[in-house]
Amino acid sequence: TSSRFKRAVKQTKQAHAKHNYNVYVVGHSLGGSLSNHTTMKLGANSWYFGSIGFNPGVSSVGKGFYFSKARRDCRKKKGKPAYCNKTTNHFNTGDPVSNKNIVCDLATWGMAGKMCRKRVGYGKEIYSDNRKKKPGLLKFVPGGMVAKQVKDALQHKMDRFEDD
Repeated sequence: TSSRFKRAVKQTKQAHAKHNYNVYVVGHSLGGSLSNHTTMKLGANSWYFGSIGFNPGVSSVGKGFYFSKARRDCRKKKGKPAYCNKTTNHFNTGDPVSNKNIVCDLATWGMAGKMCRKRVGYGKEIYSDNRKKKPGLLKFVPGGMVAKQVKDALQHKMDRFEDD
């Protein structure tokens, strides 16, 4: 665990100790990853209410990996850790930074859809498609997949989250 993840947990504990408030952590991108990590570490505390991540950074081989300990623990019928139910993550479809496995997408010419999603692996995950135009036949023209990836990169921006 890197120092910034340890620091996020430490600062959350310090803020609670100083002010005695109930805590909810919210973050976008790296901040979403930090909030998820903080929830894993502090979720068992009654004063820690949980986290919300917007397009949190997700590793294909870390906690989001299908066989990771976090995912196994949260699939249990009984005795799940508290963080399993205290995390909500919002993702924009097509975002290559947080929920798109680009290698999978390129290898399948964009046809695999949900199979190419990276997942946090625990908590609630909400997916929205706020793209102005869907990719359509773009993926079949020469250079179309590259153009699609560039266009999808815009999905990582925080202003892509809209009220429903």
